[in-house]
Amino acid sequence: NKAEQERRAAEEAQKAAQRAASERAAAEAAAKEQQRLAMETQAKEQARLALLAKEQERVAAEGAQRLAAARMAELPQPGQTIKDCADCPEMVVLPAGIFMMGSPDPQHDPFSNEKPKKSIGKPDERPQHRVQIKSFALGKYEVTQEQWYAVMGNNPSTNKGRTLPVETVSWDDTQQFIAKLNQRTGLSYRLPSEAEWEYAARAGSTNEWGSSNDKSGLKDTAWYSENSAYWQTRAVGQKLPNAFGLFDMHGNVWEWVQDCWHADYSGAPTDGSAWTTGCISSSRVRRGGSWHSDPAFLRSADRWFDQPGGPGYRDYYGNGLRLARTLVTP
Repeated sequence: NKAEQERRAAEEAQKAAQRAASERAAAEAAAKEQQRLAMETQAKEQARLALLAKEQERVAAEGAQRLAAARMAELPQPGQTIKDCADCPEMVVLPAGIFMMGSPDPQHDPFSNEKPKKSIGKPDERPQHRVQIKSFALGKYEVTQEQWYAVMGNNPSTNKGRTLPVETVSWDDTQQFIAKLNQRTGLSYRLPSEAEWEYAARAGSTNEWGSSNDKSGLKDTAWYSENSAYWQTRAVGQKLPNAFGLFDMHGNVWEWVQDCWHADYSGAPTDGSAWTTGCISSSRVRRGGSWHSDPAFLRSADRWFDQPGGPGYRDYYGNGLRLARTLVTP
């Protein structure tokens, strides 16, 4: 009958709807499972890639460390002596370090009736300041006349001799010598900065004369007014070296440095670089004293100056030089 047919049709429709709902639920579940599996696969792949990247970073870091170690092993080490070519100066590699540059202010007890002790230092050596020096190479000896002649083809020295230090040279002359030497060798020789020079002269000490606070000790390390017979230069390397293995840092000839002249150390660099700005004149600094200097001029902190060039500034045969070279680090 009609009612029965309608009932059966309704039941069939309900079953069909249930089957469709079940199929949709199954499809949704399958889609979710597929999504879950895809996300899980993606997460595993990301984790694998992250581990691979980390391993690659580790291998790269180890390789960089090995390369840096290999390069460092190739670099000259502090205390080592190097000579880049037959005509090049013998150099000593100096260690990096920190030192107090200049002379301290005179000390006086405000509760003492005694007069302040006179300081041996000069105002232009103050304020004493802390300077950090990078490792660099410095000439074991002052540049000799033979070395100068090999590069320049002339010998301007007054007291002549192959192993005597070259002298009667202006600061400008030293720059021409360095330029020609660098062109010949492909290296970068230079004058030391004033801070580097004092660091090398002190060689780790705080003494007035490097190895001693007593000027009598100079007789073993320097040629100067009290022991240079006939007041003339002497062959380099005849006296004892300082603690860095450098000869004639005090006396024999004054040594030009790169810095221009400043009246004192107010505003001076603290990184060991040459001070070439804010100069009060075109004068350049010279250090160390010479064969005719009194002991006070041989002090590690003592500083003096001269005009950089011109014929009139070559007449004095107390000015020479010692070369420096920056070391390339990895």
